[in-house]
Amino acid sequence: MTSRAPAAPHVSIDIKGNEDFDMEIERGGALVSLPPSSSLRPGSMSNRPASMSGRPPASGSGLEISYRRMDAVARVATGPSTAVKLLAWVLPIVLFAGTLAGLVKLAHHAGGRDVVRLLPHAFDASSTPQSGAVAGGALVIAIALGFLGLKLRPRSYAMLGSATALVITSLAMVTVTLVSTEEHPAPPDGALLIPYVVPFAVLLLGLGVAGRGRSLFLRGGGHRAGSLLAALAGGAIVFAALELSALASRLP
Repeated sequence: MTSRAPAAPHVSIDIKGNEDFDMEIERGGALVSLPPSSSLRPGSMSNRPASMSGRPPASGSGLEISYRRMDAVARVATGPSTAVKLLAWVLPIVLFAGTLAGLVKLAHHAGGRDVVRLLPHAFDASSTPQSGAVAGGALVIAIALGFLGLKLRPRSYAMLGSATALVITSLAMVTVTLVSTEEHPAPPDGALLIPYVVPFAVLLLGLGVAGRGRSLFLRGGGHRAGSLLAALAGGAIVFAALELSALASRLP
């Protein structure tokens, strides 16, 4: 018997001439078709592994989100302690009251100081320029205090009240200014409000300044020095309001 060598497999290759060619290989009677070359290019997105896509794998468990939220909550700064909050109330009040009491004892003038007598020609309608200057000055100060009271955080309603009282003062002085332009000016009725409205405006301003002491103290750092200054300044302004009011005659 003679051995027969196995027959060599028949291979047939069909290559098309375009750029994205197709390849068909016939091997052992079976036809194998390869995809176009464009899908096998190195820059094709389909050939990139999932680790190189630059997009982190999505996590559907929600544990990562929960961990981040717990970490954010843990980093939230804690507020001031109870002792600091109590000191923020007590210290400005003590300084305010001490300043007011000290000025009443050392700088009080018997009978107080009448605000009308500070500028007599402005309030008795004998000087149109002075009356107009007081009216305009009161209006400018009222606008500044109103703007400041709205911008402060927390808002200062005492300053807003002071601004309102100064607006009333400005309107009263406008009537005095109009009377002063007459040939024979009569005693202006608007000036009757001045001894009451002006001290009230100064009083509210002092309370508004002193009231900033607590919020400044709670901010800590250099703001605490500003808290002490606000309490001292507020006490001095309230003393000035008492000196200009009718209550000055009742002070010892």
